[in-house]
Amino acid sequence: MNVFVLGTGRCGTTTFVEACRHVTNWTSAHESRIKDHGPARFDFPEQHIEADNRLVWFLPVLEEALGDRETLFVHLLRDPDATAESFHKRLYGGYRSSIVTAFAHAMIMRPQDWPEDQQLDVCRFYVDTVTTTITHFLRDKPHLV
Repeated sequence: MNVFVLGTGRCGTTTFVEACRHVTNWTSAHESRIKDHGPARFDFPEQHIEADNRLVWFLPVLEEALGDRETLFVHLLRDPDATAESFHKRLYGGYRSSIVTAFAHAMIMRPQDWPEDQQLDVCRFYVDTVTTTITHFLRDKPHLV
């Protein structure tokens, strides 16, 4: 069995995994395969709890990779406005791999910086998009919110 903790990011996934480190018969990690691609990206050991907000972009592939393995999903939610505000602080914070920066410039094709008056809206759009995607994916799967 595996447990996957899904969310937007900035929603408590790191804290959740830290709490899970006290579970003695499971392993747990936060973004443990973040740098992997292809089949290695989804090669999680059994009895493992994984939190990774980027899995939202790979959910059908993850589902295929898991096959018939028993899986529970946990969807962490935080107040959407507080989450967007937190992402807004990171949008142009200089971290090249920021998911919200990637979303704001690659998913929404915009090569130049967003005007200040639109940045928070872009962050809200990211939060809404990820939350809706996870909610839709989990409709017919064992999960906790």
